Amino acid sequence: MAVEIYGKAAGCYGGSGEELTIVASSYMTLEAQHAAEILQGVGYSATVFDMRVLRPLNLIDIMASVCHTGRLVTVDTGFRTYGVGAEITS
Repeated sequence: MAVEIYGKAAGCYGGSGEELTIVASSYMTLEAQHAAEILQGVGYSATVFDMRVLRPLNLIDIMASVCHTGRLVTVDTGFRTYGVGAEITS
């Protein structure tokens, strides 16, 4: 998968997916990339955002991708509340 960098906060792997946007942090970025490759093997395309830092949070590109796909999955190893996924979905 090709790597595209969006701003200073997030890396985007896989270009512009048509079916799913995945936002991941830390180790879960590798798992999200693996999931995107599996999805690609069965005919679905996904965009994976690597949340390297929360400030500055690159919401513009994430929201544009979610508007394009209509679906968002957040993946992190943190807490269910007040974690990275909670910040993105709020």
